[in-house]
Amino acid sequence: MKSRGDIEKMSETTEVFRQVRNDEKDIEAILDGYKSRIRHDAWLADGLQKDAIQNGWDARIKKHGDGWECGFSLNKTGKETLLVIVDSGTYGLRGTRFRTEGELSKILLGGKREEDLACFLNSNWSAKSHEEGGTRGRGKTIFMGASKDKRLYFESVRSSDGSYVFGEIYLDTDKQIKFKLFYDDPAKSLFADVTNNKIELLVESGTRILIPNPREEIVAAIKNGTALSLISSSHWEIIKKYGAKIYVYD
Repeated sequence: MKSRGDIEKMSETTEVFRQVRNDEKDIEAILDGYKSRIRHDAWLADGLQKDAIQNGWDARIKKHGDGWECGFSLNKTGKETLLVIVDSGTYGLRGTRFRTEGELSKILLGGKREEDLACFLNSNWSAKSHEEGGTRGRGKTIFMGASKDKRLYFESVRSSDGSYVFGEIYLDTDKQIKFKLFYDDPAKSLFADVTNNKIELLVESGTRILIPNPREEIVAAIKNGTALSLISSSHWEIIKKYGAKIYVYD
């Protein structure tokens, strides 16, 4: 049996390969995990609202949630239906601005707190402390799973520097999750194109996620009132104790 030293010597003349992932299978596995834990017919809508609201609440600027809101709505922007999830009174996607994969890798491997932007855009990375929930960074995958297209858009106004970011995360034909990211004026122009000028830009710190072609069970939960019931059941404590404002619009 060859020692690690022998293998390292051999690797000097051998290419090192990166695993070719099938991210579609990872999305399916994470959704199966939600389904097995929640165990009722509206499991997808339930898991989605739980993670979206918890993420927004964890990102609130004021300790007791003053000025904090989180909302869900169905919007028509032409032929396309968008499920829109938005929070306000939150920090937004803070962190180092980057433009290359090398810069992104340094940010993630650096392990600093408040690198929300880089962590949001990459599965299995989280900017949260170990005392908070969701430190494995996998819950955001449910946003992609909620779209029949396995795709989402996002915009954010960052409390750290007031700058604006817009991007798209999508499952490509090679089964890899990829993303595009834009800053400031180009980002605002692209948001207007994607929403067909039907949705106004965020102007205060917060984050908005737009899920195109949402799955039927989520649309039904919003239309028939199930989503409101699930929210009340899951988040009654912050609603009662802090007057948290959470709304659902069709």
